[in-house]
Amino acid sequence: MPRICATGWQRNMNMPAALAPFTLTKAAEIIEAVMIRGDLANLTTEERAKYYVRVCQSVGLNPMTRPFEYIVLNNKLTLYARKDATDQLRALHKVSVTELTETEREGVCIVTAKVMDAEGRTDAAKGAVTISGLTGDALANAIMKAETKAKRRATLSLCGLGLLDETELETIPASAKGTVGDTTPALTASARRALASDTITVARKSVLPKKDAAGAYRRLQAELDAETVSDDLGETMRPRTSEDLADWWEASADRVSKLHPEWQEILRLRYEETLSTLRQREKASDNRFYRIREESTKDRMLAEIPSLTADQILPWELSRYDEYETMPKEDRDMIDAALRAHNARFNGKSHLHVVS
Repeated sequence: MPRICATGWQRNMNMPAALAPFTLTKAAEIIEAVMIRGDLANLTTEERAKYYVRVCQSVGLNPMTRPFEYIVLNNKLTLYARKDATDQLRALHKVSVTELTETEREGVCIVTAKVMDAEGRTDAAKGAVTISGLTGDALANAIMKAETKAKRRATLSLCGLGLLDETELETIPASAKGTVGDTTPALTASARRALASDTITVARKSVLPKKDAAGAYRRLQAELDAETVSDDLGETMRPRTSEDLADWWEASADRVSKLHPEWQEILRLRYEETLSTLRQREKASDNRFYRIREESTKDRMLAEIPSLTADQILPWELSRYDEYETMPKEDRDMIDAALRAHNARFNGKSHLHVVS
């Protein structure tokens, strides 16, 4: 067994003679296999455990929830992402799905998911499953699987993880996959100490059992479904906006993270659906506002023209020029025609200058 001395780690003199020395060449080969080819097979169990923890640390995931698993793929031992990984990444980076589209091609259902993080960065990915010959529940499950694939792959891509998602494994030919066997490492004592070290900062949020979190879950549902919010002074209520909802979701992230993962997913999906509905409603409202504004501007100008004197036409036209330029062409044509007809009353004595 190794022991500590003043000069560092030393090997016990009873070390088996048959053990080959660990040379720099061997170290370089292992580093190349791991960092360049992505093959973890040459690492010892303890080294793999440390590597696993470091990967989790680099992206802010909790290794105790096993966000990754090992798989032998094309004769290489590598990692793939489990559902826990994408769930944690979405919560950590505040990833939301902004758009889902579904198409079908030659018996394959293809779902495209577009996602966005808290900083406004966007990405997209596709999920595809075969649906030829499927009906009823089997068809419904296949479509939901395609949606799940798309969301998870888009999340991994947006967060910079070039790993397979577990939903993709079943589509990989059996000839390309091997058996992991006992190569999946358990955390050794030293790896556990490293995990507990101050040099590794990993979020460890305790998830409450459903029976203990039911009340919190119902409160979050009620808050999510609320259609009004109080003003800054807390005295009056006003309609909730998409910005209000996004702020609430960000402020509630800690409470949501303590719920059962199934409830977290339900709340997340309802949040995304409600946010999309609010944004569409606001966009339609903005369009109606500008349309009403254009109509009222045209009507007001048409009402003002008959009362203008010959000397007032040009100043009036100059004062309305900015509004005139923003109007639709058909409205401008109506204003032009009204001005020409009104100017004809003065036998062309005004300084009319209609901008076409």
